[in-house]
Amino acid sequence: SPPEMTGARTVVLSGGKVLAGGDFGVKYDPSHDWESCGAKAHLGDDIVMSLVRSDGWVYVAVWCGGVWRFPEEDCSWSSGHPWDDLGKRMEKCVLQAIGSSIDGEPKFAGLHDGCYRWAGDKWERCGDVRTFCFVIDGTTVYAGQEGGGVLRSADDGVTWEPMNDGWMPPFQVRALLIHVDGDGRRWLYAGTTEGVWRYCLE
Repeated sequence: SPPEMTGARTVVLSGGKVLAGGDFGVKYDPSHDWESCGAKAHLGDDIVMSLVRSDGWVYVAVWCGGVWRFPEEDCSWSSGHPWDDLGKRMEKCVLQAIGSSIDGEPKFAGLHDGCYRWAGDKWERCGDVRTFCFVIDGTTVYAGQEGGGVLRSADDGVTWEPMNDGWMPPFQVRALLIHVDGDGRRWLYAGTTEGVWRYCLE
């Protein structure tokens, strides 16, 4: 990438192309020639904290710019389907947003002041914790926190419980991933400020 993209914070593969988000907004790489794809959202050079794919959509978390999403079938990312503003122009500092892994509908957003759940037409606060990241596993949601390890919710974010057996988590959990190994065991991986950890789900 060119020098102006040294502030990259997140990358995702979508529609066979690599998208990158960072201090330069959102750009995609059609053939090693990075092009802006935030024109429809008027993102410009806004700071993009996270890009997350979810059942046909890419969710964009913008620092002090709310939550946006666009459909993956819009292969140009600059024309066709307009970007959806799920932040309703809110000027909150969003760290990550994610949709349902089943139907791609909006689900959760982690903001600088807590966790929010999509209520169909607006975001509602659902936890007095600072969440950096989410991963959705069917009807279960896992959230990584600033200093409290990982939380789990089995009721769509209404209630949360810690799942911190095996570690003492004073550190930040910045990324979560679910992976099934060759023996069929399902693992929850956590990228933290103290290395990478994993937790056997079954």
